[in-house]
Amino acid sequence: MARFTLIISLAVLVFNVQVFGATWYIENFDKYKIGDGSTAWTSLSYSSLPSGAVTTAGGVTITGTITHGADGTGADVRWNSGTAGDYMLWDASEEQLVITGTSGATALNVADGNVVIAGDLTVNGTSINLSTTNTVIEDALIELNNGASSNANDLGIVMERGSTGDNAIIAWDESADKFTMGTTTATGASTGDLTITTGTLVANIEGTATLTGTPLAPTAAADTNTTQIATTAYVQTELGAISSDSVKDADNDTKIQVEESADEDKIRFDTGGTERAVLDSSGL
Repeated sequence: MARFTLIISLAVLVFNVQVFGATWYIENFDKYKIGDGSTAWTSLSYSSLPSGAVTTAGGVTITGTITHGADGTGADVRWNSGTAGDYMLWDASEEQLVITGTSGATALNVADGNVVIAGDLTVNGTSINLSTTNTVIEDALIELNNGASSNANDLGIVMERGSTGDNAIIAWDESADKFTMGTTTATGASTGDLTITTGTLVANIEGTATLTGTPLAPTAAADTNTTQIATTAYVQTELGAISSDSVKDADNDTKIQVEESADEDKIRFDTGGTERAVLDSSGL
């Protein structure tokens, strides 16, 4: 059977309730005390719970949902770390979670699971390091050097090659005002006018191309008759096959010959090894 006892004096107000062996006890309105009716009392700090009134040196396990403040009238919640000045704060007035960590240390680490951000992501640091296996970007356009009012830096994409060789780069050369590609010792952290060794591009080019400098091309085989570019080496070879006094085929049986003998003043036409016509001062 439950027993309820209420004792009031000028110095002490005691409210002692025993229900099936459990006891709740209030003394002098100073503290909550909890006991089981037989062991020593355990204080739970002040009944009015002023700022900083509840402390614990050990762990606290709470089963269920913790609600701090009323909906629409919440207050800040701060968790301090073992390092002075490091903390995590829910700022109720700014409606944001603030993590203040040690410079250079990891402030937020998601050990497992995905991170989904429904709004925009703004990074104000100096770099973003991605260690993903593959990066997939939905955007149709990627803008580099955003926010620059003027520019003195080469722009582009640097591809790290490690010990294989210098890095590969596709870039806009700001000093030359031209696109370029090749190899470089520059990295993604480099700025200014980069040193780029011209690389080789394998591609099909359509439209009108303007070549400057000394462009190189493969030399076609003799007597090639295609749309391949004729280099100066090819032209010289073909012209060398034409003598000063005749035009002939490869086996020399079809030809036009000027002056078979000295000062003959005749042009002879041969096909298949047979002379077909002779043109002299009197005609054919």
